[in-house]
Amino acid sequence: MVVRCLTVVCALLALSGCRAPRPTTVALTFKPAFEAPPAGRHYALFVSVNGGAVGLLEFTLRPAPASAGTYLEVVDHRNRAVVVGTVDGVDAFGRPVGGVELRVADDLTGAEELFITREVDGDTDPAPSLDVVMVGTLTSTGADVLGTVLLPPIRSDVVGGSPRKPLGTAALVLPNAELNGL
Repeated sequence: MVVRCLTVVCALLALSGCRAPRPTTVALTFKPAFEAPPAGRHYALFVSVNGGAVGLLEFTLRPAPASAGTYLEVVDHRNRAVVVGTVDGVDAFGRPVGGVELRVADDLTGAEELFITREVDGDTDPAPSLDVVMVGTLTSTGADVLGTVLLPPIRSDVVGGSPRKPLGTAALVLPNAELNGL
């Protein structure tokens, strides 16, 4: 019954010229350097689109239950009962390596950069903090896919030094009218 009602609603929306929201899938992988934030802080995931920052997710990491078959859970910072992803494994030293996949309601076509910040718990300002822990410039990696390697930010107080080592990867699978549209 529910499927039939949903089909009717979608058909009516299509006939009226309305389109259902088309989400973007965001896939992240993290290298061992990515760990739970310090006490009193959490992470926030942003993309830069048309010169502005769009917040996608505020999250933290916690140990997964032993029965889960994963190492860490990525949980919604505001509702810690909601698991939004997992860190799937550990390296030879027991540090987390793995991925997160989430769907966001926003069509992120035109996204230029993806970055993760560390935010203070209780902060209600939707703007990103200046405490950037990973950043990457998004480039087209194929039809309707943007990708990047996540690197530590360039520090203006360090001259020379060793090259920045990758901390992870990110891919945005953008809505495709032929695949996702009505």
